[in-house]
Amino acid sequence: MSSCSSKMLKFSRVWRNKWVKQLTGLETILFAISRHRRLKPEEEVELGKAVQKMSACLEVKHRLSENGQEISKEQWATEVGCSEAELARILEIGKRAKEQMVTANLRLVVSVAHHQAVFSQRAGKL
Repeated sequence: MSSCSSKMLKFSRVWRNKWVKQLTGLETILFAISRHRRLKPEEEVELGKAVQKMSACLEVKHRLSENGQEISKEQWATEVGCSEAELARILEIGKRAKEQMVTANLRLVVSVAHHQAVFSQRAGKL
């Protein structure tokens, strides 16, 4: 990296950090949301399947513990039909997938709200 581009990168980071510190609470949230990329349709399907798989495992756990007894991970994994390690992996992947989907949906909500606000402002000027 050249000296000039290194200085620009450093300046960019310093400027961004100063700018972020001046944001209000809502602006900070909007800024954080905007840093995440949009999901492609095939990614949504893949993430949705991971979340459904996790939800199915959690439903099995709920069904097994309806009588108030705590069940072991071994019992839970056996009932699901996988090993304990595989169950842990399904739960972790599902959790991350759910977080990604929620973040992507927050981007959508912010976008729709922004367009609605712009539309309302333009309609008010008529």
